[in-house]
Amino acid sequence: MVLGGEPVLLFGQKRVKAGGLLTITFEGNEYALEIVSINQPNFTLRLNREEFTRPIK
Repeated sequence: MVLGGEPVLLFGQKRVKAGGLLTITFEGNEYALEIVSINQPNFTLRLNREEFTRPIK
């Protein structure tokens, strides 16, 4: 979605812009993922020094 002219990802009730952090819990461990970019039709996440590009669904 675009809010105030900026692309925003929605994760449940949480809204995250590019440059923001998203904390997730996976198998009992917490991870802070950085949203690197949001470009239709994909977004890119960073964990440590690795980047992952995923489609927006």
